[in-house]
Amino acid sequence: MRTTVKWAVLFGLSALSLWAVGQQPVVVNELFPQVTVSGATWKVVWQMAQPYDLFQRVGLTQPWLPDATIGVDIFPQMNGFPLAGAARPKISADAKWLVYHDEQGRMRVWDITTNPPQETLLVVGWPDANNDGMREKPPNYNAPSGIFPAVSQSGRFVAFLSQREDLNDPNGDGASPITLNGEWTIYIHDRDADIPQDLNNDGTPDVQGTPGKYDEDIRGATTTRFLPNPGDLTLPFRLSNPSRLRHIALEETNNLLRIYVVWVTRNGTNWELWLGRWEWDLQNRQWGSVNESRVWTSLVPIQGGFAAGGKVAFSIANFIAVFSDTGSQLLQIQTNGVNGAPVLSRDGSLLAFHSTMTGFRVNGGQWQSLPNKRNAVDDVFVFNLTTGQPVWSTLVLRQGDPNQFPPYASFINPALSSSSANLVAFQQIVNGQSRVRIVQMP
Repeated sequence: MRTTVKWAVLFGLSALSLWAVGQQPVVVNELFPQVTVSGATWKVVWQMAQPYDLFQRVGLTQPWLPDATIGVDIFPQMNGFPLAGAARPKISADAKWLVYHDEQGRMRVWDITTNPPQETLLVVGWPDANNDGMREKPPNYNAPSGIFPAVSQSGRFVAFLSQREDLNDPNGDGASPITLNGEWTIYIHDRDADIPQDLNNDGTPDVQGTPGKYDEDIRGATTTRFLPNPGDLTLPFRLSNPSRLRHIALEETNNLLRIYVVWVTRNGTNWELWLGRWEWDLQNRQWGSVNESRVWTSLVPIQGGFAAGGKVAFSIANFIAVFSDTGSQLLQIQTNGVNGAPVLSRDGSLLAFHSTMTGFRVNGGQWQSLPNKRNAVDDVFVFNLTTGQPVWSTLVLRQGDPNQFPPYASFINPALSSSSANLVAFQQIVNGQSRVRIVQMP
């Protein structure tokens, strides 16, 4: 079940020294960064456009960030990881697990604490075809399993969107009780379910998983179940089209797994943004609170929909809004520019987005202008949700070093860590080439 693929990463090298050492030109078009912090370990992953590939910076700690205003350049060598394509990466909050979907629509999970990293899970739903207590690799092992995955803080739970009909396995025995007819369904996979199984019906469990050990090859070790329909928990929650999904977020405690899903629907000429919240009781293994609510209605498409810390952030036309999962509006930032990619820190205390704005106002207040901001150029802005005020932007980078950060470069698609670490990652686009940057905010 485990495979090994080499990762090759060079630390602290310039483009010139990279060419001299690896005979590999500078990699461009790094997209959609994700950053996480666990103790002294900082990690970042991103998606590559050409080639369609993914890389990470291993063991990123403060000595590797010599100048926080410049950030860190990361240069992968040739024959990078993984060989298959990778898209929309996510990292667990403990910095141990990486999830993504490959170019064939397969969800993949990697342990990134080992050297080299090891893949632990490619496709869930392995059956026990001969009832011997061991799961066998199914004939359609390489079939599409799931896209747009999410991962919980510890890595124990992963969620994904899939059309496969054989993935619903709530008892961990490879026997799905319902056929979903290839509809787009969100699944929650418990990599450490540890459900006892009585294989010979003598009243004594023959198979018992090991708590804390993920993705075991034994029957009853893992379970996968569909996200239920809020109106009828025996039926799956479905999406009519994968493009309607905006975000999946998992928040894990000792007794509860909370799943947030953000999606859009079309109602006549209107677009509607919806936020669903599902709570799974880990001790009693049953669904608790399950509800969904419409957050916003708009005549124009609603962008984003990032959920974290019981909040959802999204953008429409010239404003960014943040709502709580109870439906109350927390923040609305109106701008005089074009906005995009709103994200929240893991604890829900910070908001980041990119915008061409030269001025803004918060919750209908007075307009505030931005000094030395050039119009029609994207910058990344970070706001404190408690005060509603900006705490950082890439404007300080332009002012500090115009050569490293040209006035007409674009800074887009930010990612935030928790507020305790104050890390922000984003794409810097110069002459059509995108590079990932990481900065520690003051």
